[in-house]
Amino acid sequence: MINRAFYLFIWVTFITYSFVLAPENQPTTIDLIKDLSTGHWDSINPWIISLFNAMGLWPIIYTSLLLRDGQKQSFPA
Repeated sequence: MINRAFYLFIWVTFITYSFVLAPENQPTTIDLIKDLSTGHWDSINPWIISLFNAMGLWPIIYTSLLLRDGQKQSFPA
């Protein structure tokens, strides 16, 4: 129970930081995120597009480690 509370605290802290305290370096950041999300990729650097799309792989990787069954696997999660 203490571990869950600790991880929940860390999670809430990171979310709070990212939405409240993280500095916005450029005023066009929101427009870039909108263009990436809606598929308007004409004027965006291809490296930024590839990094944005690669961010979708991290939930898949973490899910595969969290949902392991404990059998027939040679490494612990």
